[in-house]
Amino acid sequence: MDKVVSFTSLVVACAALIIAVMAWRRPFPPDPTAIPRFGRAGAPENLNESDRVNAFFSFLREHAGRKVLLYTVISRQADDPNEMTKTGFAGLKDSGGLTDTIYVPERSDNKNAIGIYYQQGSWRLRGYFANAGVVQIAQGLREHKLTPLSDDEAVT
Repeated sequence: MDKVVSFTSLVVACAALIIAVMAWRRPFPPDPTAIPRFGRAGAPENLNESDRVNAFFSFLREHAGRKVLLYTVISRQADDPNEMTKTGFAGLKDSGGLTDTIYVPERSDNKNAIGIYYQQGSWRLRGYFANAGVVQIAQGLREHKLTPLSDDEAVT
C-alpha cells in the first residue's frame, strides 16, 4: 500500500512540475491596450519608396477599426495637387488595379488633433488616428479614413 501511495505522489508531483514549467514558459498574451505604431518619433517612415508605401497601407488594413500611432513623412511639394493634399494622398496601384488612398478629415472641434501638415519641405502624418479602415472603393480607388485624435482622446 505504501508503494502505491508513494508512486501516486510521485506522478502527481511530476505532473504539477510539468504544468508549472509549461505555464512559466508560455508567452504573455498581447496587451489589448497597446496602440499599434508605424514609424518612430525620432525616425519617421519615409513614404517616398514603393515598398514603404505598400507596408503603410498593409499596416492600415491589418489594424482597421483600431487607434494607431503614425510617424510618417512624405517628401513631396506642397503645391503639387496630384500627389498630396491637406486631407490625404494616393499610393501606388496594386496588382488588382486598385490604388490605395487615405482621407484625413480636418477636426474643427479639436485643434489638438493635427492630422496632415506641411513642414520643412515635406508633408507629415504624425500622431494618433482612429483608423476606420477601407470606407469605400470607387473608380479604382480604395479609400482608408484616418481621423486625427488628440493625445487625450487616444488614451481614453
